[in-house]
Amino acid sequence: MTPTASALPDDVDTLKAMLVVAAGEKAGLQVEAAALKVEIARLVIINERAETRIAGLHGIIKQLERARFGRSSEKLDPAKRHVPAGLCLRRGSDRTGRHRGRA
Repeated sequence: MTPTASALPDDVDTLKAMLVVAAGEKAGLQVEAAALKVEIARLVIINERAETRIAGLHGIIKQLERARFGRSSEKLDPAKRHVPAGLCLRRGSDRTGRHRGRA
């Protein structure tokens, strides 16, 4: 916060001391700002590498999906990829829905 002129001391030596302190604080803040800029640049590089890696992994996933399901699976709406409840197999039943008991 900047003091008003009436709040500043009238003593020249005190004012000089205040200026020296303010200049030191400014220099410290400039060093800190420079260090933060370096850190930001480092993090930007890390983020770009991560984004590139993620894009590559998405490509691999697409290739695996094509190999597993074929190109037609890419056209399905993700909301429609569920199995209807009537077609789900229950534990202990065969594909006809009949219970597999011990023979």
